[in-house]
Amino acid sequence: TGRFSWQPRRVPFNTETIAFLVSLGLVVGAVGTLVGAGGGFLLAPVLLLVYPHDDPQTLTAISLAAVFANSTSGSIAYLRQRRVDVRNGLIFGVCGMPGAVLGAIAVGHVPRRAFDIAMAATLGAVAVWLALSHGRRAPSGSVPVRRGAALSVVVGFVSSFLGIGGGVFHVPILVMALGYETHMATATSH
Repeated sequence: TGRFSWQPRRVPFNTETIAFLVSLGLVVGAVGTLVGAGGGFLLAPVLLLVYPHDDPQTLTAISLAAVFANSTSGSIAYLRQRRVDVRNGLIFGVCGMPGAVLGAIAVGHVPRRAFDIAMAATLGAVAVWLALSHGRRAPSGSVPVRRGAALSVVVGFVSSFLGIGGGVFHVPILVMALGYETHMATATSH
């Protein structure tokens, strides 16, 4: 047996596991759509706890697949409500793609322990950032699209690397740095 020959621990696929995963999906989907974050900031840490021996690349892929499904359904609802800034949302999304690809590649080169620390540090920093900046908002008016595009590259990398999706970063950025109203920021981010 070589250094990389271990097999991930498999959780039995039984009624309890199915009930847990369905319940988790419902909570992640509801909360993620409500705050415009897709839910990956909740799902990825839970997956890390439930599957302590699986590699970060597998867990982030699972989380991002769930975030994609949730974001797609939430985006359809938000589009019907006409709450999405489609033009800028597409620009920010396209600009985030190169970062997302790099993040997906980079996560494959990070040991699980280092990944766990990076996840905890990032989510802790986001929590502190949000708590300290509560209520701050950039002035409304013309949206600084170039700033949003540049920030989206970074958001794409971090969100893909951690498997949490970009909403947990994009919503506050849209509000605090780009001047969006909160309801439009959550819809556009989603």
